Amino acid sequence: MRAFLLKISLFLILFALVAGVFDTLYFKVRMETLYPELVHLDKLLEEEVEVILLGSSVNRYTDSLDTDKRSIDAMLADLLPERKVGAISHTAYHMDIFLELARYISRQDHKPLLIIPINVRTLCPAWDLRPTYQFTFEKHLINNAHLFRRFIDMNKDVEKELQDFKEYPVYHQQRLIGQLQEFTAPYAKLTDPTKGFIFHYLQPISPDNQKIVSFENLLSNCEEHGIPYLIYFTPLDYTSAEALQIPGFQEGLATNLSLFEEVIQLHEAEDRTLDLSFSLDSAYFSYPILPNEHLTQAGRMFVAAHLRDKINTAKALN
Repeated sequence: MRAFLLKISLFLILFALVAGVFDTLYFKVRMETLYPELVHLDKLLEEEVEVILLGSSVNRYTDSLDTDKRSIDAMLADLLPERKVGAISHTAYHMDIFLELARYISRQDHKPLLIIPINVRTLCPAWDLRPTYQFTFEKHLINNAHLFRRFIDMNKDVEKELQDFKEYPVYHQQRLIGQLQEFTAPYAKLTDPTKGFIFHYLQPISPDNQKIVSFENLLSNCEEHGIPYLIYFTPLDYTSAEALQIPGFQEGLATNLSLFEEVIQLHEAEDRTLDLSFSLDSAYFSYPILPNEHLTQAGRMFVAAHLRDKINTAKALN
C-alpha cells in the first residue's frame, strides 16, 4: 500500500512539474500576443537599458512627408550614443498606465531613468474617459501576469459605459456647448478646428482627476524606489489656437497645465522638468482637423535634442 501511495505521489509531483513547464511556455507565448509592450519592457530591463521613454502615439507618429521616420526615442538614442535608450509607447497611453509600469519596474533589480511625458490632452474627456483607453486588462497583466487567464469581467456593461461616454457634457467658459459624441470620431464630420481646441484643451478639470493623482503617485513611487525620472511637457500647437482667437484659450490651458505644475512643485522636481508646451509653432505639427501633439520629423528631433540636453545637464540626473 505504501509503495502504491509513493508511486501516486511521485506521479503527481512529476505531473505538476510538467504542467508547470508547459504553463510557463504557454504563458510566454500568450504574453507576446496579449501584451507585447510588457514583454518588451522585460527585455529592456534585462539588457539594463539606461533610459526608457514612456509614451503615446506622440512618440512614434510620422507625417506622410517625413523622410526621417524615426520615433523620438530612436532619435534620442542616436543623440546619446553613450547610453542605451529604449521606449515603452502605445497609442493613448497616459499617467494611469505609466504609474503601473513604474510600479512594475520598482519590483525589478534594474532602475533606468524614466522619461515621463505630460500631455495635457490626456485630461480631455475623449482620452480620460474613453472605455477602451482605461487599459484595465493591461493593468491587470502588469500586476498579476501569472493569473491572466482568470481575468474576465463578465458583469461589465460595455454598452452602458460607451453610452455614458458619448453623452458626457462639453463646456466652454462654464457654458454647456454639447455632448462628447459631437466632438469626436468620425473625424470626417468635424470641420471646425475651434471646437477641437476647446474640446481637447479647455475642459474644466478637477485637481483630483485620476490622471493628476496617478502623476503624483508615479513621482512618489519613483522617489521611494530610487528610480530617476525626467518630466517633459509635450509641445502644443498654441499658435493655431491663437490664430483662431478662441476666447479664454490661454487662461483655460494655463489652468489645466498648472495642475501638473503643482505636483512638480510639491516634489521639488523643477530641475528634472522640461517644459516644451509653447516651444513650437504650427509648422511642426501634423494633423487633419482635430488638434493633437503629433509632430513632423523636425518636431520630433526638436524634442529629442532637448531631452538629450536636459539629461546631460540636469544635476538631479547626473
